[in-house]
Amino acid sequence: MRKSWVQATVGFAALSMLLSSCSLIGKESIAELQAICDGMRSRVVAISSNYPDRDSFGQADHMATLSGDSDREALRQKILRLMPYLADYDLADYDFAAWESGRLKPDSNDWRIKEAVLLMSLTPAPLVFDDEEKQKISIAGADAYEKVVRPKVEYYLGPNYRAEGETDADGCEELDNAAEPSIDYDNQVEYQWNYYRMQMNEYVDNYFWILSCKQTGKVDGEKCSGTKYVSTPTNYNAASEPSAEELAILEERAQNAENESRNSSTTPTYSNVAPLQGCGRLGAVVQTENYGELTCKLVFLNRIRALVWMRS
Repeated sequence: MRKSWVQATVGFAALSMLLSSCSLIGKESIAELQAICDGMRSRVVAISSNYPDRDSFGQADHMATLSGDSDREALRQKILRLMPYLADYDLADYDFAAWESGRLKPDSNDWRIKEAVLLMSLTPAPLVFDDEEKQKISIAGADAYEKVVRPKVEYYLGPNYRAEGETDADGCEELDNAAEPSIDYDNQVEYQWNYYRMQMNEYVDNYFWILSCKQTGKVDGEKCSGTKYVSTPTNYNAASEPSAEELAILEERAQNAENESRNSSTTPTYSNVAPLQGCGRLGAVVQTENYGELTCKLVFLNRIRALVWMRS
């Protein structure tokens, strides 16, 4: 009798542990998630930490305008190696009037979709669009990436990125967190995701600005430097006197700024940008209804240089 009672007790305990384990592992899982995350990591981390390094970048309106011809061409080649699909576009596809939000004209193919396809091609889960998704992409137009493609990619990042009602299965965020401290924090996919997307936007802007410099000699009315990097003199950068070319460019910028200020309408026109949102031209100023005046400033985010809107 005693043996029977012990066996029953042990059996009950084992059953309880099994049921408990089932409640933990019964959560839906994503096939090959670790390999998917590793594939995404290979590009996301490399791009987010691959910003064009320049000691004097903090004084630049943007790289393309202020670099000399040889540096500009080197940067163009670097961007094309990282983003080969940009070779499919020409200068007519870029919308200079909407640089703080739009970048490419609505009727252009969205480079972000091509980037997403390239990113996921490095994983066991390449992007494949069924007929319904292709129809949605066609209908959505300029919003196709945000509405159709981005959710398919961010599905793998984790529950916080998924639409309500989708699986709560772990994603890259959970896997990377569980791997600490064996995985460096800066190599986590989810942690670098926003820096990666910001960097892509920076490269796209610079690519089209370089095209504009090569084809017109100007970027949105601003003259491109022809021979070398041209910075804006400050108290922190007074190593040498500016050259005649530098003085001419700086004078043209000052005149353009004065003209814009003089010709501005008395009726306020509000921008829809927000603090910490990426911007494209250092020193640019916009008026917003909710945040007042914002200025495009250079900041360091996780040791990555980034241009973002900040309160003036």
